[in-house]
Amino acid sequence: MRIAIVAPLVTRIREPQLGGSQAVVADLATGLQDRGHEVHVYAASGSAIPGVTVIDSGVVADSLAGLLYRHGGSLSTDTRAADQA
Repeated sequence: MRIAIVAPLVTRIREPQLGGSQAVVADLATGLQDRGHEVHVYAASGSAIPGVTVIDSGVVADSLAGLLYRHGGSLSTDTRAADQA
């Protein structure tokens, strides 16, 4: 079977920083490949999973950090400030 997996683009999939959802994607892709499936993983630039075809999505994970995380505040304090305005 041919299988495509789209990985979260917020971090690269590489050793040694493999963890969280990246570890799940890497383990799933490797396991399916080991069972004879043709697996392609679409992931952030710089990703690598040994033995699995990884297709560069063209997204540089570091460029997303500013869009996804609030610096110097939290969602709860930002929500309260918006409610008071």
